[in-house]
Amino acid sequence: IIGTNIDTLLKEKGSEKLLQHLLKMYAVYPDSGIVNQLIAIIYNKTGKYQDAVIHAERVINSFPEASAGYRLKADALKALKKSKEAVIFYNKAAERASTQEAEKIYKDLGLAYVDLQDYKNAYKSFKKSINLYSMTATHVDLYYLGSSAFLTGRTDEAETVLQYAYKKVPSDDTEWRESIKKHLELLGSIPKEL
Repeated sequence: IIGTNIDTLLKEKGSEKLLQHLLKMYAVYPDSGIVNQLIAIIYNKTGKYQDAVIHAERVINSFPEASAGYRLKADALKALKKSKEAVIFYNKAAERASTQEAEKIYKDLGLAYVDLQDYKNAYKSFKKSINLYSMTATHVDLYYLGSSAFLTGRTDEAETVLQYAYKKVPSDDTEWRESIKKHLELLGSIPKEL
């Protein structure tokens, strides 16, 4: 199990079969960090968020210096509509994460702040997670950064970011294209085509 990608394991075994094996290991050694981590991942993927929290807490106890347990718990709490608590654990995860991993955590943290309608902190989190000029920044990422900039009064920045977002929307994704276009129109801006 150690060193194997969870998605690869899920494809090979299927989540239910893999979970059965992991629960057998858990019965023998309930303090195994890796086993608890994989169980929490599966529970988060299958919507068993309360169970995911329990196993994420065990990961935190086993590896308090690592980000994984905090992030798993935050993901489960956010899914349980406990975004205020999720924010605490996303911040703890970000403190312990590598730079690349922290970018993903800050994006999730930003979404938790959006749930709380705390747009100032959402903006700060999205700003840490998204490189405006990166090829990997998606139209969705840019939309969240642009709309949070707008909601915090940064209208010039919002317009620039939303223009980038509009340009990155795939041509067949009319829903996102229209949504971003409406935001630009609210700013008094005309969407610019490539």
